[in-house]
Amino acid sequence: MGTFEMVFCYSFMRFITELSKAEKITLKEAQKKHPNARFRNRCLALLLSDSGKQIKEIANFLSISKKYTISRWFNDWENYGIAGLLDAPKSGRPSKLNTKDNRHLNLVHRLLDKEKQDLDIVIHGVKEHLKVDMSKRTLNRFLKRLATDGDVLDFVLKRNRIKKK
Repeated sequence: MGTFEMVFCYSFMRFITELSKAEKITLKEAQKKHPNARFRNRCLALLLSDSGKQIKEIANFLSISKKYTISRWFNDWENYGIAGLLDAPKSGRPSKLNTKDNRHLNLVHRLLDKEKQDLDIVIHGVKEHLKVDMSKRTLNRFLKRLATDGDVLDFVLKRNRIKKK
């Protein structure tokens, strides 16, 4: 076996250093409750490694084709702790409407209650109240994000239940 093959093989036999009890608790909680699925998978990979699973087994379990990705997660954990498992900030323009901003949620919800058919009226209301210029496509993307973000959908459903009573 050549040097490259030995290093390549060794990197997939790698395990993380033994986790402390506090680290295990933190990773288990994050793996169960964090809103970001990629972060939850990274936490699970560390927990699986701590229980003795090899990188190849973890990759198969998580359906990850590139095993060096998991090795990189281990390096990030060892170098930066739990913060190393989080996604780096993405580049690009900030959203005009934010699904985490209750002011935006309440306004769009209130405007949609008044006018469900004509999005131009909703856009005009957003422009008037938030001083944000947007297209129908932007509003559609925001509404789609609302539908796929479980926390936000729960928020909207709870509001509707409270309103109906």
